[in-house]
Amino acid sequence: MIELICKILHIGKTTYYKYLKEDYPIIKFLHSLSKEELEELLITGQLKKLENPNNSLNKINDISEVLIDDTIFKLRDKLQHKTDGSLLNLVSGFISKGLLTRVVKELSSNKKLYTITNSKDFLIDRIKNEDEKISEKFGKKKELLNYIEYNLSKLECFVLINYYEEVMNYPNYLGKKPKF
Repeated sequence: MIELICKILHIGKTTYYKYLKEDYPIIKFLHSLSKEELEELLITGQLKKLENPNNSLNKINDISEVLIDDTIFKLRDKLQHKTDGSLLNLVSGFISKGLLTRVVKELSSNKKLYTITNSKDFLIDRIKNEDEKISEKFGKKKELLNYIEYNLSKLECFVLINYYEEVMNYPNYLGKKPKF
């Protein structure tokens, strides 16, 4: 292996041992490779296993896209079930929906601030600090906070903030007509 490393770096054995003694990172890296990989690097100037790092990244992006898409639909169903009840709940439902929509829309303007781990806390804090006399009058602010706290996961809150238009764009949400 020493000979292969010397050939790859175009150095002699004396220089190799000097680099090894001085703990050069390139020497550590080359020692982490197998003999076959060193030969491949010497012959082709490339390492297949390092040439396409996007494959893993693409797989992660694909999984993340599917997970977010699934969460959008599940969250939409949860919110629709919670807020689109009977006619008696129409007024209070509009208050909850309006408050949630306003807060989420505001938070979504700074999407980069919110991660999966902190989105729920930001959403709850923002609703707590909302000065909403009508929602307090109907007790909707506290009900909305409790619903988020006990029924929505961190991932769902992240998706709600970062993809709020897709989540909330379902037929009859705040009077929207079906788009089909």
